[in-house]
Amino acid sequence: MFAVYSSNSLRISTPNQGSVDADAVVNVYRFYTKLSTYGMSRMSGTSITFQLKSCQDAAVLLSTAEDLVSPNFYEFFLGGAGNTMIFLSKMHGTNDADAKSPNLLDCKQMTSLWLSWENGRIKAGTGSVVDQNVLLDWTDASPFDIKGMGIMSAYGSSGEWIFTVEGKCYY
Repeated sequence: MFAVYSSNSLRISTPNQGSVDADAVVNVYRFYTKLSTYGMSRMSGTSITFQLKSCQDAAVLLSTAEDLVSPNFYEFFLGGAGNTMIFLSKMHGTNDADAKSPNLLDCKQMTSLWLSWENGRIKAGTGSVVDQNVLLDWTDASPFDIKGMGIMSAYGSSGEWIFTVEGKCYY
């Protein structure tokens, strides 16, 4: 794993972590790259946009703990099931929502994606504008307060991520 800062972005590469996801591993947060390590601490707001290059199986963990060490989280698995699905789990051992997303990720070029988590409405979509091109939309009756975020690549793939927020880099 490595990270590179530029004037307005943070680029992070994540290695393949193997057969790891919230359904299979109780303390899945141990396998995630904590974005707080790179200055992306105490998630303020209710959404994030990013770019991702991966063949399949890239994951984002939204946690109630800045350091991710908590049983309370949402895990988005992007490009799951051979790059055909998005899966959403709330905590270990659940699969709360999923959506078909054939060829969501690309091995050779970046894909623009966004995630949002406002008032229990958990969504994922493509592009750089939140709430446009929605792929997954699920409502949590007992939502979590998100304080930390992690990223991971698994099931045979590695990933390259780029984060920018309002023209400024998190660091």
